[in-house]
Amino acid sequence: MGNAKELKAMIASANENQAPSSVKDLVLDEAQAEDLSDITELLAAHTALQSLSLDSVGLTSLRGLPSLPNLKKLSVGNNKIAEGLELLAKQCPKLETLNLANNQTIKSMDELSSLKQLTHLTSLDLEGCELTKDDQNLEKLRKFLPQVKNLNKKENEKDDNDDEEEDEDDDDEEDDESEDEDGGSKLKKLLHDINEDEDDDDDFQEEEDEEDEEDEDESDEDDDIDDEEERPQKGSDLKGTKRKRPTEEDEDDD
Repeated sequence: MGNAKELKAMIASANENQAPSSVKDLVLDEAQAEDLSDITELLAAHTALQSLSLDSVGLTSLRGLPSLPNLKKLSVGNNKIAEGLELLAKQCPKLETLNLANNQTIKSMDELSSLKQLTHLTSLDLEGCELTKDDQNLEKLRKFLPQVKNLNKKENEKDDNDDEEEDEDDDDEEDDESEDEDGGSKLKKLLHDINEDEDDDDDFQEEEDEEDEEDEDESDEDDDIDDEEERPQKGSDLKGTKRKRPTEEDEDDD
């Protein structure tokens, strides 16, 4: 059992301005102790505690962990924990997030078997543990702890990156589809405008042809009128000539 003086001092500092029963977040990182037996009563007074961090403390066991009925997050990374994990289900029944990263002493599935009783556990970090160096063990853990949705920090980051890449691909596809739609719409509009211009040209040409035909008809009518006017004049001339002939003959006879 290690010296827990540092842990006690840190707890006293955290409680300086408030009662232990109102503390919800307690960080005791890097204080030195092999287990929690010397501070069991001090921790037990924190009945409202929801988050407890004991990273890099040198813990080899969770022995002495008191009942913390409202604890949702426990971080005991960078320690040498080899026993006491079975206490978690009884002492911290509402635990949702557990960080056991870089505890090289965790080497087998049997040591984690008690975690199955943590029915609210959704996030478990075992990064750097001997056990998770084998990918097959990770697959076994996923099947053994189906309630855990987030397993290992690196695995979570990979999943997040994959999700982000999928989202980016979806966005790119949507952009491409949008561009294709825009391009198709523009092309349709352009073809529509061209067709309208051609129709306008055809209508204009038809109007010009009709005007030309009307001009030709008017010209023909004018020619007919001129011909009709000339015909009576010629007839008059002939009649005049016929009238004069008998007069000339009469003069000759005279």
